[in-house]
Amino acid sequence: GKFTKETRFGKNDHRFFRLPPNILSKSLESLEDIWLLADKYGISKTSFSMSYILSYKQISTVIPGIKTPQQAELNVGDLAELNAVDKVFVDTAYNEKLHKLVDLMEKSG
Repeated sequence: GKFTKETRFGKNDHRFFRLPPNILSKSLESLEDIWLLADKYGISKTSFSMSYILSYKQISTVIPGIKTPQQAELNVGDLAELNAVDKVFVDTAYNEKLHKLVDLMEKSG
């Protein structure tokens, strides 16, 4: 949730290849409706993402990247139990458009 359409990465950063401006822009647009759900639950985008991942019974552990103590706190902070409708909404968004962007990222890297 911290990137904007103007975000650019240095050539020594793997995201330079995985998130060129066109893919980053499309990704941000595709995530707009999902981030509204974070607002609905009153949690950060990071907490919403973690909540979604952990909403699957098959997943018991998430190992997010962190660089600062504040990021560590954010990662274990306000988790929410997502209702079934919202979970299906995110699943559908992934299946209909986000998976295509992930494929582009993988091919770009």
